[in-house]
Amino acid sequence: MCEEKERGITRGCLVATLDRIAAQDGDYLSQNFLVASFRKTPSDSKPNISRFHQEFIRLAEFAGKLDRLCRSNEPFFGTLGTAEQEAQETIEKETTENIFVNLGNPGQIQINRLETWLGELVTKFSGLSLLASAIRRDCAVAEMYVTQTENVLRGWNEKAFEGYLTNASAEMSQCEAKIKRFRNFLDRADALRTQLETVLGLIQTYLSFAQQKTAERQGNILKLLTWVMAIFTIILVLIEVLAALHILR
Repeated sequence: MCEEKERGITRGCLVATLDRIAAQDGDYLSQNFLVASFRKTPSDSKPNISRFHQEFIRLAEFAGKLDRLCRSNEPFFGTLGTAEQEAQETIEKETTENIFVNLGNPGQIQINRLETWLGELVTKFSGLSLLASAIRRDCAVAEMYVTQTENVLRGWNEKAFEGYLTNASAEMSQCEAKIKRFRNFLDRADALRTQLETVLGLIQTYLSFAQQKTAERQGNILKLLTWVMAIFTIILVLIEVLAALHILR
């Protein structure tokens, strides 16, 4: 026997939601409604019953599309936590070992490692941006289904019955729970993307500084070699002069 989960009064009828069966592995989404008219004759009830029937079809369509959209994105929702953890650990390790420890003495090994890491971060950043764009697009579609559902339920102007949660409230609660999955992903993805942007800026600044220091070192070495060669040339000239003077004697 089906248990009534929610009840409400609308258009002279008692509408109750019976068992809800969530879709599993591509199965259909099942939801049963009971409509009991307070009108005296079946002929009086028929227009309302027919209208409810059409609205139930629309609600089922919106619910099915929303559920399918959520399930298709579920693998992405689940992987973000791992991506956040890996990014955080890598950022802490690389910034500590290759930036802060060698801040005043950037070596070529650190520069090469950071250039490689910069490329890896750019790849991750691009992948995250593409995924977030796809999820944001699906979120907009999901919100459209929620709005369409809300428009149908608003037309019921449903009143609570005997302390039960109304059908409209329960339906919108389920819709909001599914939309929350998209919004939560996007909020976390935006936070991670902001963090990656900050680290990318830090690495680019450090690499610019390191390359400048390396260029300065190379310039100083070149200057030193130039001075050494000049002094060596002067010494050779002096030796030749002294040798010439010795011959003249």
